[in-house]
Amino acid sequence: MKNLSNALIICFVIWLVFVLIIPQIGDTMDPDNQVPGGLFNSLNLDKPHEIQVLSHFSSYETNRDHLEQLSITKHYERASFAFLGIKDEFNDLPLADIFAKKWIDLLILIIFTILCILGNYYMVYRKNTLSRGE
Repeated sequence: MKNLSNALIICFVIWLVFVLIIPQIGDTMDPDNQVPGGLFNSLNLDKPHEIQVLSHFSSYETNRDHLEQLSITKHYERASFAFLGIKDEFNDLPLADIFAKKWIDLLILIIFTILCILGNYYMVYRKNTLSRGE
């Protein structure tokens, strides 16, 4: 954009959508996040019954999952919860096993970081070019 302040506002809005709004929508749509301790735990449902209930809402759950996949924050959360042992399933696992299970989240974070660095480089290069009057 020719106007730097408009570009900054648009970038800020895009950042807000992908970092704050989409993860919050994904978490809010998750039925297990609606009740402290989890909806399925409060109903005393085991994993097979939980899967059976969720099968009736498969399109809803698919859309919610796709929405969460758009969020950089959710990928960061998933990877950090695994490596820090916040999720019980990753406790006492060697790092190689955690990498094997979370490689896609790490890859998305790396790609996003590279794109941000390249975008910043391009903007700085372009700003310098514009300021010299070329």
